Amino acid sequence: MPFEMCPTAPAHVTELPLINRLQNADPTAMEELYTSYSRLAHRVIIDVVRDGGVAEDLVQETFLSVITSSLARKPLQLAILKIGRHAACCSGIDLF
Repeated sequence: MPFEMCPTAPAHVTELPLINRLQNADPTAMEELYTSYSRLAHRVIIDVVRDGGVAEDLVQETFLSVITSSLARKPLQLAILKIGRHAACCSGIDLF
């Protein structure tokens, strides 16, 4: 799977080259980031909002936020999950 972490190195170490490319606005880095983590983000978000369309919108917002924020310097998976879960919780969708 594309978002599996390397078992011998912490995620933040293996992600450093991708983070550097993101900070330099490399379009292929942005695509790689989305390809690697979008399914994981979608699963986390849909667990909260329970609406596929809303989840897709929130996944897009999550990645835009990660790419444009200083969180791109932290481990990417953690940043994506943190922003995605926050976006889902704040989406205004009636969860019950």
